[in-house]
Amino acid sequence: MRSVLFGALLGSFAIVAPLAQAGTPSDTLVVARNIGSIKSFDPAAFSEYAGAEIIASLYDRLFEIEPSDPKTPAPRLADRWEVSADGLTYRFHMRQGVTFSSGNPVTANDAVYSLKRIAIIGQVPGQLLSQIGVTKANCAEALQVVSDQEFTMTLPKPYSPDLVIKVLSAGLSSVVDSKVVKEHEKDGDLGQAYLATHSAGAGPYVLRAWLPSQSVTLQRNDKFWRPAPKIKRIVFRHTAEPSSQRILLEKGDVDMARDLPADQVAEMAKNPDLRVDSFSRAALNYLALNQKNKELAKPQIREAITHLIDFDGMESTFLKGQRKVQQSFWPSGLDFAIDTRPYTFDIEAAKKLLAEAGDSNGLDLKLTVMNSFPYPQIAQSLQSTFAKVNVRLTLETSDFLTAMNRFRAHEFDLVLADWGTSYPDINVNANWFVIGSGDLGPDASIKTIPWRTGYYNAEVSKMAADAALIADKDKRAAAYKTIQERFQQEYPMIIMFQYVDQVVQRANVKGFFIGPTFDAISYEGVTK
Repeated sequence: MRSVLFGALLGSFAIVAPLAQAGTPSDTLVVARNIGSIKSFDPAAFSEYAGAEIIASLYDRLFEIEPSDPKTPAPRLADRWEVSADGLTYRFHMRQGVTFSSGNPVTANDAVYSLKRIAIIGQVPGQLLSQIGVTKANCAEALQVVSDQEFTMTLPKPYSPDLVIKVLSAGLSSVVDSKVVKEHEKDGDLGQAYLATHSAGAGPYVLRAWLPSQSVTLQRNDKFWRPAPKIKRIVFRHTAEPSSQRILLEKGDVDMARDLPADQVAEMAKNPDLRVDSFSRAALNYLALNQKNKELAKPQIREAITHLIDFDGMESTFLKGQRKVQQSFWPSGLDFAIDTRPYTFDIEAAKKLLAEAGDSNGLDLKLTVMNSFPYPQIAQSLQSTFAKVNVRLTLETSDFLTAMNRFRAHEFDLVLADWGTSYPDINVNANWFVIGSGDLGPDASIKTIPWRTGYYNAEVSKMAADAALIADKDKRAAAYKTIQERFQQEYPMIIMFQYVDQVVQRANVKGFFIGPTFDAISYEGVTK
């Protein structure tokens, strides 16, 4: 099979040349997006949003989130399943008559191979799979083929069945064509080099061409088992600057722009040739406080900071339409979310708490900030409101990787960060925001946000771990309500906002869907 990169060069005239003209072909969707971060299209090895979005169109999963009910995963390649009486063994039945884009049938062997591959490679998808106890160490025993159409997954603990199915709705359950991948293995790499630049799935599209930091082209998979997509070809055109995306969209050179700030969206919404669609996402902005700073470790200082954030002011101005206030670690609109807002903007309350902490003369703190919207704007708002009580913030602005490296190395006082949810169950965020370890050293086995902030709450960590095993939905909801309230009161992370994705499209484009999780994005139903 020829290289996708080589194919891109051969197809560049047919694909790229029309983009210079006003209007796009009727069978092609052209998307302006910043795709410069893409490193691989392997469903076992991706770690960034843009790649995850494209992978979702290349591979079908065991279960998937659908527009009709974003809370409840729907069967896809697994069309039914049973759970043993002890809650440990799941028996999955594969949908019959489905083929990969290669023409090979999709079987239980492919599903087991794909899940084992995820666990063995052990990158972000593998880490998510480990949250239901399937790991590199035990995957050979945990995953067993029963027949061409059936396989079993045996877990070490009786996790909530609702949790298990929701984990399997994430991209980690993308099924790869094991025959094709094995044919392209090199030096025991499980086909990673091949799948970085090729697709081998059963999704609605196949990867036709990739020119890094220029474009990605998908071609309709004519062997797709569901109704064929109306759009024959999707071209993702790398456009780093939002202003350039706007110009291309207004001229009609692209059909959709994906990275536009709120102020530009507001202006473009007035254009009758364009339409703005908004999608609530399970992604959060938060402020983390380093507990190795003795001042920030004081409970009164943490509480004072919650009163120095102008949540509503930011939401109603530069974040308008693209963020909504959210103060729990689990986003609104999903099962077990609480929408309480214990944090209020109250300068006098902050002054009183600073005095109680012995810091009535104020503090000097450094705030680590990423240089992309909306982080500098949020940081400037914080700098302004903190100054009202003599808390003097020095902004240390850098690119994403530098800021996150400081966060991981504990080289910060305060840091603005974000988190995108991978599957629609609260356990995923509880694992990231709540569960920690008493080992806060550099060799700790658990390096979640509590570790990054130098914090450990043994009681609430155990509560969160235990909640994943509760089968009864009402009892599980009650447990997570308590956990979220304790988090709001005690943890050195202040949740601030939930994402709202605004997508600006040409008025004739319809059917695009973004679900709550970061890789629940579908072009399958798009029409022009």
